[in-house]
Amino acid sequence: MSLKVIFGIILFAAWLSTGYAQSAGKSIDGVVMQPTKTAFDNLSANPNFSVFINAINTAGLSGTLSSQTPVTVLAANNKAFAKLPVGLLDTLFKPENKTKLAILVNGHLLAGKITSADIAQRIKNGNGSARLITLAGTSLTAVIDTNRNIVLTDGSGNQSVISRFNAVQSNGIVHTVTSVLMPAVL
Repeated sequence: MSLKVIFGIILFAAWLSTGYAQSAGKSIDGVVMQPTKTAFDNLSANPNFSVFINAINTAGLSGTLSSQTPVTVLAANNKAFAKLPVGLLDTLFKPENKTKLAILVNGHLLAGKITSADIAQRIKNGNGSARLITLAGTSLTAVIDTNRNIVLTDGSGNQSVISRFNAVQSNGIVHTVTSVLMPAVL
């Protein structure tokens, strides 16, 4: 067998395995995220993100995660929301606080498809830290800690670890964070 044929077979096998891995999706909190669905559809199908989805809907931002405009979601699961001070969520969900809730949700969204490798490269290029601008216009500081985790610090000084990476969506990427990111304006 010629070297060209062997190389072609290897490339074809790699292409097939990549396509299969993409079509299979990535499991986050026990639910497979389908790369053919939007971030909103995948997160809505996962009961562990029900508070985040409720916040998205209440803030009127479901279209942001349903459109085909590329977006990176730093998704806080229900456990992350449970860490918030008692009563804060109830206050944010009141109709008169819709603007504040929208800022909170948009503080978990980044424009474009940003993988964990992209964030790590930005940290490297920034000599150990990177500034990420959210759709709320707020900034997050990203660093890599001694355990090689990507840690995000919000405008209030709270830290959150990206615990699950790179769940590909039809319109972006979902990363799971361990704590709710709180903009300083709240």
